[in-house]
Amino acid sequence: MLVELHYRTGWSKCLLHYCPFGGSWEDAIMEADKQGWVKARVELSGGGMEFVLHNGQGAWDNPPPWYGHPNYRLDLPSPLPPAPLKVTVMNGRVCLLDGPRVLVATDLDGTLVGHDDYLEAFKEHWTAYHACRGSILVYSTGRNLKDFLRVACEKKLLRPDYVVCGVGTEIYTFPDSLPPEVGTARLPQHLAALASKHQKEGKPPLEEFDPTVQDGDICYPSWCQSRAGAVFDEEWLSKMVDEFDRPAVIDDIHSKFSWLDPKGNLYHDPFRVSAMAKADDVYTDGHIDSLRHHFKGCHIIVSGGGEFRYVDVTPHSAGKLRSLLYLMEKLSFGPRETLVCGDSGNDLFMFLHPDIRGCCVANSQPDMIAFLKGDAEEMAKHPHLQNLHAHHHAPPPPSNPSASTKATPSSSVQGGASPTHNDPSLEPEAETMTEEDRRGNNAAAAEDDTEEEDTPDPHKKSQHVCFASRDCAGGILESLVHHGFDKAENVRFAY
Repeated sequence: MLVELHYRTGWSKCLLHYCPFGGSWEDAIMEADKQGWVKARVELSGGGMEFVLHNGQGAWDNPPPWYGHPNYRLDLPSPLPPAPLKVTVMNGRVCLLDGPRVLVATDLDGTLVGHDDYLEAFKEHWTAYHACRGSILVYSTGRNLKDFLRVACEKKLLRPDYVVCGVGTEIYTFPDSLPPEVGTARLPQHLAALASKHQKEGKPPLEEFDPTVQDGDICYPSWCQSRAGAVFDEEWLSKMVDEFDRPAVIDDIHSKFSWLDPKGNLYHDPFRVSAMAKADDVYTDGHIDSLRHHFKGCHIIVSGGGEFRYVDVTPHSAGKLRSLLYLMEKLSFGPRETLVCGDSGNDLFMFLHPDIRGCCVANSQPDMIAFLKGDAEEMAKHPHLQNLHAHHHAPPPPSNPSASTKATPSSSVQGGASPTHNDPSLEPEAETMTEEDRRGNNAAAAEDDTEEEDTPDPHKKSQHVCFASRDCAGGILESLVHHGFDKAENVRFAY
């Protein structure tokens, strides 16, 4: 049986010192793997092996006292799984990676982050059982990149395979080494792409930003020591650049919608405009309908509670669900290999695919629980849920969104026949959410499915959702077991 053993170490050289059951001791050189891991492959013909690890210079990794044996042991399972059998050694544990791979897409505030003990347990479990078995970790947040890096630093989050920022408008990776053109670039990728587009179209130059001012107070995690360490997904960037013109949206808001107060800038929020307004201004005199009519093909998202509301304008193709579907296709993960995790209304769209597995953590907001369980009485207390249901039964978007949902003001159309993106039947619905839905800078994306039949009956949504009994990351661990991605005996909720 071919065994592939993975080990994370800071040693410059590492050797596996092993003895097959009934055999003799020998060394195998461990080769560098990804992100601080090393690995070795050995062929075992017996029932397993004993082993320890060392650096060839007198430093050894033997099991801790509680292990009960002077050497690590690996007992081959019966029946034998397909080769190679992957194993990790971490913190005194020998972990068999015999479960299926999974793409986990999790919200941050109130979901992954919010219970420090469970967060540590999740990080330990993911590193031991998923980092080396082909699983993918995606953080999907309404935070912009700067705010994401801050919480990643403060909570010492694991390096994700991808992070989706800005309500599904930005997708980043964090590679060990950067392409030369990225690491030495004067401008962030999105500004360089936008500047090139403006130059080609003969538009005025973009506003100039001083990166030392914009990024001066960022707290960087260990796996991303500068903004350049976050690499924008080129295909997604091209889509957003083609669909959204933030300066034009800002100009029109200033000139035609004085009741809105736009926030942010092109540096930190390149493909969305967030504005603040008094609640009375949003819902009186047809203001919100006028805004929706003016910005054809965009999502207009209303959120917040009390005296003020937040109003976001985003590209039609953006959003938590659509960015997730993009990554699933890019990485070849099917719906049943995918787990989405959330706690509030701004995460609901990720749950609306009928086959994607879901995790509703125990501390989730009442509106989210009601919607996922199909609780009609409770849903009646949250009008925005009715808007969500109606929105998902709106006509499907055009087959070529980049050609027909350009995020530019309708007043810029010069004469002639009305273009496709002015067709009212293609206009997305506005969403209204409570203040609880907008936690930790998260803003819900008004996303619609491409086919009406893809919208599941609200009374059947719970079939693919785990309603966890633990808060935050503890609920994610429960859901990995519930949906068959992990064995219960391998999951610990405290370390």
